[in-house]
Amino acid sequence: ENLFCAIANIGGGAPNRWGKGDTYHSEVMAQNRFSWAATDSPLKDHPLYPSMCLLAMREVINSRLYSTVRDSLGLSYDCNFELSMLDRLEAGWFICTVSAHPSRIME
Repeated sequence: ENLFCAIANIGGGAPNRWGKGDTYHSEVMAQNRFSWAATDSPLKDHPLYPSMCLLAMREVINSRLYSTVRDSLGLSYDCNFELSMLDRLEAGWFICTVSAHPSRIME
């Protein structure tokens, strides 16, 4: 099949597997008063708590993105949300990719 495809990418910074970020990430999180601490949660002290939250968020975004953009609106061939889960660096990234027919990519 002769298929023309355009790709749009959106990306940005994210914390690493342990919920830590670079200096900029830490400053933004402090300004927004964000904390991984969940009140009265026995799980909040587990070292993988932040990464499990991020993985759950990734799954929700992927399913909502796919069902809305592809299934409901019919705007794309494929769409996905990826999240880096780096162990040793203090920052990571996310990237959202959508592939669509060139005439519909801006929708």
